[in-house]
Amino acid sequence: CVQNGGGTVSGNNTTTLVLNAGNSSSACTCWGNNEVIVGTTSDCISTVTILFRSMSGSNNNPAQYLVISNLTATIQTATAPTGITGNTTICSGSSTTLTATGGSATSQWFTGSCGGTSVGTGTFITVSPTVATTYFVRNFTSPCGFSSCVSTTVNVNSAPTSVSATSNSPICAGSQLNLTGAATGNTSWSWLGPNNFSSTVQSPSIASATTAASGTYFLTAQNSCGTGSGLFDDFSDNNFTSNPVWTEQTGTYNTGVGYLQPTNTFTDERITTPSTQAYGSWKFDFQLVANVNSNDVIRFHMISNNTTLNNSSGYYVRISGVGSASGGNGIHLYRIDNSTTQVSLGSVSYTPSTSMRTMIVTRGSDNVFRVYLDGSSTPILTTTADGTYTTSSFAGVWTSGNNASTNHIVDNIVCSSTLVDVTVNPIATAGTFQYANLSTQTICAGSTISCSNVTSPTNGGAGTLTTVWYCGELNAGGTIGGNYGSEYGNWRESTLLNVSGTTSSSNLNAAAGGGAGTSFALTNYNPQSDFPGKTNFVIIRRAYNSLCGVCPLGVCQDQYFYLNLTPVTAAPTITTPICSGSTTISGTSAANATVIVTVNGVAQSPVTANGSGNWSATVSPLIAAQSITATAQVSGQCVSASSNIVTVNPAVSTPTFTLGTASTRCIAAGTVS
Repeated sequence: CVQNGGGTVSGNNTTTLVLNAGNSSSACTCWGNNEVIVGTTSDCISTVTILFRSMSGSNNNPAQYLVISNLTATIQTATAPTGITGNTTICSGSSTTLTATGGSATSQWFTGSCGGTSVGTGTFITVSPTVATTYFVRNFTSPCGFSSCVSTTVNVNSAPTSVSATSNSPICAGSQLNLTGAATGNTSWSWLGPNNFSSTVQSPSIASATTAASGTYFLTAQNSCGTGSGLFDDFSDNNFTSNPVWTEQTGTYNTGVGYLQPTNTFTDERITTPSTQAYGSWKFDFQLVANVNSNDVIRFHMISNNTTLNNSSGYYVRISGVGSASGGNGIHLYRIDNSTTQVSLGSVSYTPSTSMRTMIVTRGSDNVFRVYLDGSSTPILTTTADGTYTTSSFAGVWTSGNNASTNHIVDNIVCSSTLVDVTVNPIATAGTFQYANLSTQTICAGSTISCSNVTSPTNGGAGTLTTVWYCGELNAGGTIGGNYGSEYGNWRESTLLNVSGTTSSSNLNAAAGGGAGTSFALTNYNPQSDFPGKTNFVIIRRAYNSLCGVCPLGVCQDQYFYLNLTPVTAAPTITTPICSGSTTISGTSAANATVIVTVNGVAQSPVTANGSGNWSATVSPLIAAQSITATAQVSGQCVSASSNIVTVNPAVSTPTFTLGTASTRCIAAGTVS
């Protein structure tokens, strides 16, 4: 009620509503027409506080006589939520449930802004955004209005895109093999390949690859949303209706358990999903815990032309609860021909386990299936090649046997059709020749060298074999050390192959038998015919095949030896004439040379020339017409060529006279006066 003199009411639809009573000196009667109604249904008043005091005087009755000094009303408003729970990172095509927590009244959901585009009401909503989207939620109560909003952003990820695998193939054995993985949006890499190769590096390499590295390499570029190139399901969405869509063909499978599990026992249950992958890798986890019962089976169909699986054509791997491969148990890989024929392409025994196992099946361009178990890079089963079916429409799982509902589990299916074929061509084998590889041989300058074949080179098993002989001129002392280019400046080859820095040599070609590809021996080659005045060389026999082409020096497989030329001492001269009966032969040669005189083919004792090159040899009395030669050799040099041939002259005969008249006189022998 309002006293005489009135008062005001203020604050309607605000947090506080105040009734001001004004100044009062007398009582106010609060009934009848003097009664004031404070607040309506639109005023959002929840509590009213009245301050009063008793009036003094006669007939003072607080129940009847009140003086209002103040009246306060509290507005009832909605309380804001305290947060939003739910998965805020999803894969494209998936959904998430967002739940408002805290607050009171009815929740309203929006995108764009608080109060923007309405997307639902209630404590929770299920959304499937295609791009990152922010969701706002506020509480509402009628008629008092709205609370403030809280928000959260749902991010949308996609499986990797533009996935590819490439390499630098073909290469020659001994070269580095480079594998290159590429994808957009991936978080992990997995390679599997020949010769027990595996890697988690995006672009791995194999140094000095051998021919065993030839084959198909399988790449899985994966994130939490898939591989981008094959079937992917970790069953974390607890449904068969999206990402991907599974169709139960017979029997039923549990949902909401986070993996694929049949619901029935003693029955065959089959479930399929579209899949066009016919090559690549199929990876899945499985659990098959049976009481050693051959009826307990999991079949994973990698390739199928229809959804029924049992009346299909394609390939599947069969895992039995009995580890022994005998009697159809163990692990088998089958080809199925429209259900009429099932052909085993290979089988292997294994050890059953109560633990979850991981299996990978691969199929490369060679149409060979390989089965890997529990992360090993070595296949436990390699099948015969079979290219009967090269396309697919579906993949699926078939479970059957005893206690299937608890013992037959498939999970984490990760498939990828990304692969690359690699060829590592063999290199020719070098063979051996008469000199030890890397040995050093020495000949005299001007001489020739021959090198006979011991073990012939081969083509390495493929391609056309070619052999080429090279002679290199030494630039600086030392050995090749793997650097043919810097240590040997010029090269000659037996046939021109356009190898950088080489020149064809007719001399080397003739010594190698007249042509490349057939001659494994070298005969009477004089390196100075190609390099006049040079004395240090390396001679190489190269073998290579046509698959690898002409390779740079130092890359092909070689056999080689070093060749050093020793200087030859200059031939001596013999002083002439030499007469019969003489016992001394003299001449000139290189200073300090050892000179050996030969008389009629018989070597005499060696003599040494003095510092001026003069020498003298004492011999038995010479006889007319004997032939005399001499050779000289300075220490560290080769023996010289023979000197000029000198023939011993006959001695002059003593003249004789016939005694004549008394007037004829003779004087000393040999003298006529």
